[in-house]
Amino acid sequence: MKRIMVEIKLIVPVEVEDDYYNDDFTPEFDIEENHCPGTGVVWLALSKIIEEHDKNNTCWACALEGKNKIISSQTL
Repeated sequence: MKRIMVEIKLIVPVEVEDDYYNDDFTPEFDIEENHCPGTGVVWLALSKIIEEHDKNNTCWACALEGKNKIISSQTL
């Protein structure tokens, strides 16, 4: 038995007010409420997309150009 670590990459369209994002954007800019990726505007946008695709029985991950990549493996 092995355990693999998988990196998931999604491209999520997020709608924000005009003054939310500007040319002064830095890596320190926090798009989460408390540094948790399950909060904030990105999570809200992702939840909405998942909900819409679930209603239509379509793949939300494919719609977001989802990619999976094995980054490590470990024998258990």
